[in-house]
Amino acid sequence: MPRLAAAESELDLVVPFTDPAMTRAAVAAASTMAHGLRAALRLVRVQVVPFPCDLNHPLIPLSFLRGQLEGFRSTLPIRAEVRLAREMHSGLSSALRPDSVVVLASKKRWWRTRTERLAAALQRAGYRTVLFYEGDSNA
Repeated sequence: MPRLAAAESELDLVVPFTDPAMTRAAVAAASTMAHGLRAALRLVRVQVVPFPCDLNHPLIPLSFLRGQLEGFRSTLPIRAEVRLAREMHSGLSSALRPDSVVVLASKKRWWRTRTERLAAALQRAGYRTVLFYEGDSNA
């Protein structure tokens, strides 16, 4: 029982896989952000499976999806997860705990990026979200 209490007291940082470069930037930002804290990092890859397809049999092999998550390095322990869902937001939401902190990275554009829209949707749903911009010195 004490072990469960200790696991729940960890800061749960979640980095959704968006693209390799931005995911790498988000992992680096999460590592910096959690320096000196009791934190664990979860790298979550949500694969959207279109409606006509069986949800348990995505068009992209699971081995390929898992392979995309290998090679990310952090000073924090990383656990990789693959989620199959009908849409990105619900798939990611199913991976989040109420106390999770979602860490995202995006390129700065004059239009609203897909990552910025995801961050806004997660914030509206009540999740804590941190958005870093590539090239900014905020990480």
